Amino acid sequence: MKTSQHMVVVCALLVGMSAWGCGDNDSSVAEPTPSAALQCEVMGSLCHDSPSAAGQACHDLGHDGPPNACVAEFAGCLDVCLEHGAGEDPFCRAIGSLCHDSESAAGQACHDLGHDGDPDMCRREFDACAQLCLE
Repeated sequence: MKTSQHMVVVCALLVGMSAWGCGDNDSSVAEPTPSAALQCEVMGSLCHDSPSAAGQACHDLGHDGPPNACVAEFAGCLDVCLEHGAGEDPFCRAIGSLCHDSESAAGQACHDLGHDGDPDMCRREFDACAQLCLE
């Protein structure tokens, strides 16, 4: 390879590395957004045996409602349908409850994550845990 070709390769690498290494780290990373469709499924599942009319309405919303309505009602429905943890992060509560009886190691890890109560981690792992524990 000629010297001028070496220079082109080195310059290209430096430009690529500087673009990769610079920038505002906080604003470039989007917060995870749990799937609206999975919020519906989880709500339908967790409210399935609710004895109250409000709980049954949440169950029906989870199975038949539009995803945007599930997102809007998710926390409130968990307060209605789950006995413990009102006021705690709804995604942690959902994962902890939904994965409670999981027999797999991954499902048990999701259950433990839910009870650890780290809202950021629960949001990041909500979709994967919900899919695993809904099976």
